[in-house]
Amino acid sequence: RIYRDIIAKERRGDYLGAESLAFLGDTLVKNGEADMGLPYLETLLQRYPQSPFVAVAHARLAEQLLLKNDFSNALAHASLAVDAASDPQLMMESVFARAKSLQRLQRFPEAIEAYNTVIANRVSPRALKPEAMLGIAASLEAQGRVKEAIPYYQRIYVLYPAYTKAM
Repeated sequence: RIYRDIIAKERRGDYLGAESLAFLGDTLVKNGEADMGLPYLETLLQRYPQSPFVAVAHARLAEQLLLKNDFSNALAHASLAVDAASDPQLMMESVFARAKSLQRLQRFPEAIEAYNTVIANRVSPRALKPEAMLGIAASLEAQGRVKEAIPYYQRIYVLYPAYTKAM
């Protein structure tokens, strides 16, 4: 709440360094206030393009672009985030965004490969794994490989019953 009050008074963030811009942008976007958070992330990319925090900016921008159905730009940002990420969990979030972008661009074999990376990696956030299985199943179905998709749906039912959205 304190950060929100500070942000409301000074929206530009000209006085903030790369780490503060990344923290504020990331926090606001994750809390559903993308309209307030994205300017901080964009400022980070403009002012500190060599910063180790650019991966956060690219990852969150990719997620927001996916929500806006801008799949080509989402793919570009997700790929940049994967390349720049030093945090393994952020990297897996970026790989997931990349996979989702590829799926929406109907590049199904590449999407399946990326989704499998998310599923196979231990540092992937657990909530992404059933979503990745759904992505693989949908990609297989879109290619007419329905029999191969069924086991992915079954695995979600068996392995991830707590994730009701995926169920």
